Amino acid sequence: LQLERRKRMLYSMAFEPVRMRVARLLAAYVELFGIPDADGVRIPVDLSYERLAQDLGVSTRSIDRAFMQWTRNGWIGKRARCFLVRDLAEILASAEGGSCDDSRID
Repeated sequence: LQLERRKRMLYSMAFEPVRMRVARLLAAYVELFGIPDADGVRIPVDLSYERLAQDLGVSTRSIDRAFMQWTRNGWIGKRARCFLVRDLAEILASAEGGSCDDSRID
């Protein structure tokens, strides 16, 4: 099972679009550190765009572009230095090129 996860992660790092890689990393943080909150799931780890960019080997501008749409749509926010993920399913769907709620995509 761990080998399969590592293979998927390596494939993701090499071949998936940056937005998908960012969404998957965010999902991993939710799974590992997420704390349910009244408004979604809080990630109580001091994450910055710089740290996410380093984790993925991309520019901070790429991270900013991904988060811009997700923030505008209300799927993610920041609260006291923590990310608040309000709708991970929408983030993942939009990163794959679709959305559960297409009316909210620009």
